[in-house]
Amino acid sequence: MSWRGWWCLWVLAAAGCAPTPVRPSATPSAEAASAKLARLVASEPDTFKMVHQVVGRFQGRTYPMSGYLLGRRDGSFRVSAMVAVGPKLFDVAKVSSRWESRIHLSEAAARLDPLEVGHAVERVYFRDAVGPLQFEQDAWVIRQSISGEDVDAIEVWRTADDLAVFRKRFFSKERSVLEITYDKREIIRGQNIARHVVLTDARGFSLEFTVTDYEPGFPVPDERLRLGD
Repeated sequence: MSWRGWWCLWVLAAAGCAPTPVRPSATPSAEAASAKLARLVASEPDTFKMVHQVVGRFQGRTYPMSGYLLGRRDGSFRVSAMVAVGPKLFDVAKVSSRWESRIHLSEAAARLDPLEVGHAVERVYFRDAVGPLQFEQDAWVIRQSISGEDVDAIEVWRTADDLAVFRKRFFSKERSVLEITYDKREIIRGQNIARHVVLTDARGFSLEFTVTDYEPGFPVPDERLRLGD
């Protein structure tokens, strides 16, 4: 075979062995993610009951508690807490934008503020951000300004694949003052639930939730929320 023939064979062999160039993956479609998020939100139950084991940390002290949360899609909810092994501590509720609270154990009055716990629970389970999705650090992020609260902005971070919330951050004057993380996800009765949630407030307050039971569709009429009933 002439040198030209050998040269052609060598070029063909080299071309066949050459690695296929890796094309950079395209940025996911914000439109498709928004449509998927809308379906996800629409599939959430109108009402639910959730049972927790909770560790609260206030001013350097630790308070183990247990309790349950009754919630509705409209943002109304009630939290009942008790000592881990002992009597009831407090109830706090938000019904039609109106807050109610009641302390049942007098010793807890100087250590716990039910309204502070209620606001924390609202931010964990009911506070979301509305706005365009932005793809950053392999996650979808929504940012929104807030008025009339002790914070002025919120970020909600969702996973790229199933759009589950794994982080929320709240800001005051562009400084992060509160962060919530969600992990140990599990499908419970058809819903993607974070078994472990940690809220950390830079101002010296934290709550760590462990979800022990979840019941979507649990009846939550007004009379179950109001503390006077």
